[in-house]
Amino acid sequence: MDARHGVEPGRRGAWWTRGLLTVLALLVGPVGTFLAGPVGTGVRPAYAAEPQVPALPSTVRDRCLGGSPVVARTASWGSQRLGPAAVWPLSRGDGVLVAVLDSGVSAAVPALAGAVLPGTDAVSGDGPADRDCRGRGTLLASLVVARPRSGSAVTGLAPAARILPVRVVSDDGKVPGGVVAQGVRAAVDAGASVLLVTAGPTADTADLRDAIAVAAARDVVVVASVGTGSGSESGPVWYPAAYPGVLAVGGVDAVGVPVQQIAVGQRVDLVAPGTDVTGSAPAGSGHYRAGGSAPAAAQVAGVVALVRARYPHLTAPEVRRRLLDTARRPPGVPGQSALIGAGMVDGYAAVAALSTAPQAGAGPNATLLRLPTASGRSVRAQWAAAIGGGVLLLTCLGAGGVLTVRHGRRRRWRSR
Repeated sequence: MDARHGVEPGRRGAWWTRGLLTVLALLVGPVGTFLAGPVGTGVRPAYAAEPQVPALPSTVRDRCLGGSPVVARTASWGSQRLGPAAVWPLSRGDGVLVAVLDSGVSAAVPALAGAVLPGTDAVSGDGPADRDCRGRGTLLASLVVARPRSGSAVTGLAPAARILPVRVVSDDGKVPGGVVAQGVRAAVDAGASVLLVTAGPTADTADLRDAIAVAAARDVVVVASVGTGSGSESGPVWYPAAYPGVLAVGGVDAVGVPVQQIAVGQRVDLVAPGTDVTGSAPAGSGHYRAGGSAPAAAQVAGVVALVRARYPHLTAPEVRRRLLDTARRPPGVPGQSALIGAGMVDGYAAVAALSTAPQAGAGPNATLLRLPTASGRSVRAQWAAAIGGGVLLLTCLGAGGVLTVRHGRRRRWRSR
């Protein structure tokens, strides 16, 4: 027994090695967790909702909606699932103008400072649309372009893009006939390359059909929300989401269940988070929560802005195809599904995919090549594995060196 350490000489090496391995486990565990981040497993996460953030009122009476007293300091489950910051080294939406056709967008919101153009008020037929009495248009716009701010967890998917507000929803929540078609034409004429349409008629009209055709001819990507039926009742078919060539978007909850019923004849191309979606209030720095297909469509529009900025040579149909080919499908659901379309939009894959062209006779994702690795691990997970392996190697080398020196000293080795 060694009196100095209370350990038998033959066991000191094993004791010291176990100590090093314990330190290694304590070190590598937190590093791996930090770099890898949360992984979507299909199980509802504990952070799925932020109850302290108030819901966006569906009706506003007597006066315009004001600010929210609550600033969201934890990202919603949808934001964490989409992980916009991982895409920003590749694209932030620079140079892309996104038109938001809804209730207007407040230019006074700090998170949208410098991002909102005057726009067009199609309801009154005159003046800008950079104010928002109902608050929904502002919340939707923030999901696309909200700038990162200290103390706030809400950021848009494409924070370098800009917003063209087009008011098609009146202060009492009505959508006057013909205004959506007018709004689409105004947005195209103003140079928007992405259109987010979250309100529209429930019947096909010649003027709206023609306006969407004009947008297609001008190489504009149109993203539209589908109907919002609830319970066992399916809502009516919504336009322009029902038109060919338009990206029709539905919402899902944290476990992938659609938040709306689909009417007969309604098509769904993609889904995105559609519950507990947190966005900017129309005044101040606070936030509201919303759900349904409209905020889901706003998030898809943000991904479209990222792709258009990264690949300006792609045509609108090619951008649409890229989002469909890189969507995340649930296991066992081949091809399109009536309720979820191609699956959950994947912003990182849509931007980082090297190729999305399918092979003949194979599925849409057959030749998808992504920047991380063929194993599908994220960049953060790869860094975690690399750092963990490096620490393990250095620890083993250090342990081996110490044991060798101690063994040599016991045998009275001498250097020459």
